[in-house]
Amino acid sequence: MAPKKQDDIGQIINSIRGINYILQRQSKELMKSLKITGPQLGALRLVSRYPNISLRELSERMYLHVSTVCGIIDRLETAGYLTRCRNDEDRRSINISLTDKGIRAVKTAPLTGFSNMFHDLQKLPAPSVRKIRRAMEHLTKMMNIEINDMRHIS
Repeated sequence: MAPKKQDDIGQIINSIRGINYILQRQSKELMKSLKITGPQLGALRLVSRYPNISLRELSERMYLHVSTVCGIIDRLETAGYLTRCRNDEDRRSINISLTDKGIRAVKTAPLTGFSNMFHDLQKLPAPSVRKIRRAMEHLTKMMNIEINDMRHIS
């Protein structure tokens, strides 16, 4: 194998390991300091940005299945970070709001690598996002990971 190609492969592997390590470390720090997970903090940040957001809209903004987000919201509500209330206009719809504890968590929690990536991806032009998407799809196929199954991971 050509040295340049071997160096590139090594860099890809090390980047994935580094991402995994940082996400695990940040998750442990969040759990230690606030007793919440990264996805839970992500949900709190979105509810902070979009007060009275519906569960459906929150799941779309988190790129997760509604049932996965429902579990996240259940745990956050039990811990006192947010509340759910019925929508006055459509009684079938549930809106989510932060409690004072949730507001404090959003203000005090550091931005995670995942949060930074999410915000920076939104700033990129569409062709760049598509290029990254294709590369990630290729990598996940190599790892025998089905992307469609990922919406259920929290």
